[in-house]
Amino acid sequence: MLNEGLEDWARANGAKWLRLGVVQGNVRAERYWESLGYIQTRTREGMQMGKLTNTVRVMVKPLTGGTIEEFLSLVPRDRPEVPSAL
Repeated sequence: MLNEGLEDWARANGAKWLRLGVVQGNVRAERYWESLGYIQTRTREGMQMGKLTNTVRVMVKPLTGGTIEEFLSLVPRDRPEVPSAL
């Protein structure tokens, strides 16, 4: 699977987490990323994508045993309580 290759490459190059955004309401995509172990950390409302404005689920996957809390200490903008403007 392509995603496994990307994870292996990222891990081999020192990555501890992968992060992505998925449009809320795209149920197929949401289920897919959840099935691969991605965990939602927050939502970001009002994200412009071309002519559309969407709410995006920010999702993170630990790669090397790191915790979500460790990730959030390094990327505080992804904490659920932080305003979307950051």
